[in-house]
Amino acid sequence: MMHAPPLVLLTDDDPQIHDLYSTALKQNGFAVVEAWNGQEGLDLAMKEKPDFIILDVLMPVMDGPKTLLEIKENEKYKEIK
Repeated sequence: MMHAPPLVLLTDDDPQIHDLYSTALKQNGFAVVEAWNGQEGLDLAMKEKPDFIILDVLMPVMDGPKTLLEIKENEKYKEIK
């Protein structure tokens, strides 16, 4: 299910990446929710059900691969790109 506008979950621990990506995404018609570590990203993915996720690999609390694995193991989030 696509949101209108499409919703992107940006998960990264670098404030500069948040500024760069969220600005570019919003200028191109996307809505953005932001998380600062893998656990927060996982919580927001489950709550917001974004259409797409941008996920950093190295983060505190829970790294990107572990976060992605957690999301992909849950059947109701398998459509997230």
